Amino acid sequence: MDTNKAEQERKQYNKKLLKESFNGEMKKPHRTDWATVIATFFGTMLGLFIQDVIDTEKLISNTVLRFCVDVLIIVIAITVVHGIIALVKKLTAKKQS
Repeated sequence: MDTNKAEQERKQYNKKLLKESFNGEMKKPHRTDWATVIATFFGTMLGLFIQDVIDTEKLISNTVLRFCVDVLIIVIAITVVHGIIALVKKLTAKKQS
């Protein structure tokens, strides 16, 4: 009987914890970082452009390998654009200080 009561108490506390954490997350405003959105957009466009220039369809005949290479190209391009924006932010912050 004691384990049943402990189990019910545990369930009650779990429900309370989930409800409080959900309410806490819903109350916080989630701001959009527009620099990240713009960097991702330009990185994707750059990656697609590089993919067209390289012409992976003619270069690689295996579709799975071609897909992996295309994704890798786009991810690298997005990372490069994010890095450039972070570098520009860092340089402008030093000049303003």
